[in-house]
Amino acid sequence: SPMSAVIAQQHGPEVWITHAVEQQNSNSRKFGLHLRAILEEAYGGQNYPEPILWVDPSGAARQHAMGSSDVDILRGLGFRVAFKHFRSESDKFNAVRAYILNAAGERRLFIDPSCKRLIERMEQLGPDDEDDHLTDALGYLMMGQWPTASGATWR
Repeated sequence: SPMSAVIAQQHGPEVWITHAVEQQNSNSRKFGLHLRAILEEAYGGQNYPEPILWVDPSGAARQHAMGSSDVDILRGLGFRVAFKHFRSESDKFNAVRAYILNAAGERRLFIDPSCKRLIERMEQLGPDDEDDHLTDALGYLMMGQWPTASGATWR
């Protein structure tokens, strides 16, 4: 807790983060419904581009009590869900850094100023920071949707 997500749109080579979402004391079903409501509000109804949810790979593990995983629950709500295993935390951070500012001096990641908590977390994030749920969500998105040459494997 909290369950966390970022909502992004791709505009050419740029990635725009439009929403940073946190929900305390939640579960996969409740959070998925919350994300649907945000998307419906942002797009003025139910006719919006179907997102891909890039999730923490541990979300694919079966929940013993229910017999299903977080990924199964989100897919049951109609989401396309993907995840990617990576070798190290640095792979995830480097995937984000490559869009913040790359070696050619290009900035391709833009975060809406309304995403104050995500911006705050990115400014304060340090090694072994336990309050990194939003930055992790950003990392899973960037690592999955726009991977660098990190050798990560697809699922």
